[in-house]
Amino acid sequence: MTGEEIIAKFKSLVDDSSIDDDLALDLANTAKEEIEEERAWRMLLVKNTENTFGTGDDYTTEISLPDDFNVEHKVALVDSNGNEDEYDPIPFEDLVKNKDVDYYSIDYANKKMYISGKVSETKTIHLYYFKFTDDIALKTEPEWPKRFHRIIPYRMASIWLSGIDADEITRLQWSTHEAVAKRLYSNMVRWDSRLWAKAMGERTGFKERNREYRTNIIQELSDN
Repeated sequence: MTGEEIIAKFKSLVDDSSIDDDLALDLANTAKEEIEEERAWRMLLVKNTENTFGTGDDYTTEISLPDDFNVEHKVALVDSNGNEDEYDPIPFEDLVKNKDVDYYSIDYANKKMYISGKVSETKTIHLYYFKFTDDIALKTEPEWPKRFHRIIPYRMASIWLSGIDADEITRLQWSTHEAVAKRLYSNMVRWDSRLWAKAMGERTGFKERNREYRTNIIQELSDN
C-alpha cells in the first residue's frame, strides 16, 4: 500500500474524508515508527561493509555509522581470506581503559563507532545493524512485506479514535479497530519469530557470550 492508499483506508475506517492528508501522512509515519521500535524485526537487519580497520588505527579512530543506523546486532572484522573475528561491545565510557583489548564501542549521540585493540593487517568491518526506514510518502510504500501494510491504517484509526477525535460513537468504533490492529500485528510477530528461529537453527535465543560486557539480550519469540 502506498501512502495514498494507506490514507484512504484510514479515512474509510474512521469515516471522515475531511482529514487533512498531511496530518494523515504524519499519523501513518508515527504508526510505522511505533511498530518498528516495538521489536528487533529481522526484516530490518542489514549489513554494512564500507569501513575498514587497519594497522595504523586504534581506539581513537572514528568510524561513521550509516545514516539509517538504529542499533547494532553484530560487529566483526574480516581479513582478506574471509576469516572473521567477532567483537564484543563495551560502553562508550569504558573505551579508554580497554583501549588495548579487542572490543567495539558506539557513541550513539554522534553516530560514531570505535574499535579498540590492534590488528596485523587491514580488515573489513562487517557491521550488522537494524535500520531506520524512510518515511512513507504519498507515492511510496512501507519497507515491509505487502501483506503487513494494512496494520498501519488500523493502528492509525486506533490512535485517532482513542484520543484525537474521541466522542461517544468513536469510542465504540475504537475497540473494533484496535482488535483488528492487534491481530494483524500478532501475525507479523509470529512471522518474525519464525525468521529468528530459522536463523538460529530452530533454537530460541542467541548463543551465550563469554566476555563480561556482552549484554546477552535474547530476542523474544513470543506469539503475543
